[in-house]
Amino acid sequence: MKSGPTQDSTRSTSVRLHSGKRVPPHRLAAVVAAIRDGLVVVGLDGELEWFNDKLVELVGEELANRPPQHWLASGSLLRVDQVETLQAADKYPFAGILRGEEVDGIEMCMRLKAGDRKWLRAYSRTLHDEQDNACGSMVVVQDITDAKRREHERARRRIAALAESSPDAIVIARQSGEIILVNSMTEKMFGYKRNELLGQGVEVLMPQRYRPRHEQLRDDYFSKPVMRPMGVQSELYGVRGDGTEFPIDISLNPLRTDDGVVVCSAIRDITERVLLERQMRAQHAELAHSARLTTMGEMAAGMAHEINQPLAAISAYAEGAKVRLQGANCEAADFADVFERIAA
Repeated sequence: MKSGPTQDSTRSTSVRLHSGKRVPPHRLAAVVAAIRDGLVVVGLDGELEWFNDKLVELVGEELANRPPQHWLASGSLLRVDQVETLQAADKYPFAGILRGEEVDGIEMCMRLKAGDRKWLRAYSRTLHDEQDNACGSMVVVQDITDAKRREHERARRRIAALAESSPDAIVIARQSGEIILVNSMTEKMFGYKRNELLGQGVEVLMPQRYRPRHEQLRDDYFSKPVMRPMGVQSELYGVRGDGTEFPIDISLNPLRTDDGVVVCSAIRDITERVLLERQMRAQHAELAHSARLTTMGEMAAGMAHEINQPLAAISAYAEGAKVRLQGANCEAADFADVFERIAA
């Protein structure tokens, strides 16, 4: 097993400067001790040859005793940052050092026992001997945890500022459903204080009938997080702190953060729109009813016209028969023609 630098290793080591002078071994040991980055030297065969004490401090003794190409093996606490590292598509970004390839700016995170994270940036350089022949590779590891925390805090403030400027209620939650950020419109729309929602599950904002299936729906969304609207084929409702329900539209948008993927929900109260749509439907129904009544009236008028003509003829023939009956010399045969016309 390889180990860190010792007095024996530095005594036999010297470095030639461009001027041709050599750095004394004790001076080289002081330089190595002053370096704040972790250093690893790997031979052409990929075997670990040397590492400094700072590397042990950064990644732990277990990883320090592994060649860098095995740092990201299965079960390791070290992971490539999938968000910001261009080389993240390569599962083992240091494997190329065996082919003389150099790696720039690999960002990695290490999950610590306390649940916190340590962020590291690493790059590799090919080493050459005095004849300019490749003789191995050196990997430099830097602790960028404080810089990443500042960066993520700035990003969090930007997101919070954008959320406050939104006309919609903004609710950001983890995959577990825990609410981690809301804006003032959420307080106004749902009737909660901000501190009453932070840390709660998002189910607190939805009616009871939606809650049993929501966990499964949430897991399905996080399995393939994409920007999309909810409730396209069905009406959705939110529930206020006082228990009253109101119709809503929701748009989901995944956000990648140092805590993993979270979902940003933009929620809009559509009560006025729903009322307007109902009024329009009622008006359309009333117009359709009026149209049907008009049509029926026109049909009745037409039928009355068609019926009035034969009725008027029947009335006329009846009046004629009446006049004949009043005559002095009236025979029954005189009425045959009249009755035939009435029957016709």
